[in-house]
Amino acid sequence: MMDRAQLPRYAAHHVAKHALLREYMNAWLPKLGFSYPQVAIVDGFASTGRYRDGQRGSPLIMLDAYLGRSASDRARFMHPPEFTFIESRQRFAEHLRDEIDAYADLKGARVEVIRGRYEEEFPKVIDRLSSTYGQLPTFAFVDPRGYRETPFELIRSYRRVLGGKAEAMIYLPVNFMARFVMTALTEGALQRALGGADAVERVRENPDAVDREAGERIADEFAELMRKEYDLVTQFTIDPGPSQRVSPVLR
Repeated sequence: MMDRAQLPRYAAHHVAKHALLREYMNAWLPKLGFSYPQVAIVDGFASTGRYRDGQRGSPLIMLDAYLGRSASDRARFMHPPEFTFIESRQRFAEHLRDEIDAYADLKGARVEVIRGRYEEEFPKVIDRLSSTYGQLPTFAFVDPRGYRETPFELIRSYRRVLGGKAEAMIYLPVNFMARFVMTALTEGALQRALGGADAVERVRENPDAVDREAGERIADEFAELMRKEYDLVTQFTIDPGPSQRVSPVLR
């Protein structure tokens, strides 16, 4: 395992994000897992699984939503869930594997850690799930470090391949994106994240807007893009401080 001092810091925005994820997983897993033959969970940016102060990261939070249930609850799952965690950094992926290996018993859950880039590995995971199970209830957690490697096409394809029970929780670092939206420095990344040049131009309609206003327009554009693909979209903002604000969209 990595030395604790080398693990990521637990920041203010992690508290709210992980609280939302924990509550959603604790509701989503039994609701779908009790009713469908198979459910799957995918974390596109899994990191190390734990922070330097000992706090649990998103992969362990999602695993605990199954492993932390009572034996009688777990018996109601038609089959144990399948978990796939994607992480691009080798040492982080290795630490996450060690964290998972430290569980005494995974209670039948299939857990895979993939060392690779989300943009490359996520489509492979979706294809494998589709070829193995067809369309099935799937939850994808996409919490990127930036937005360069998160083209919207991946989320569009995910929904279309795995069907109406495929859900996603996606975080956008909108204030960070807003710093560059009036420039050409990240033109390609913005277009890919927002689904095309038209969306970027709509965000730029008021060139005198402060970053916060531009960030809100980015979040609104992304929410509209999600509504074209998903039946139900909820947009909300986490604002732990002026420099850390992110606006996620939850299906």
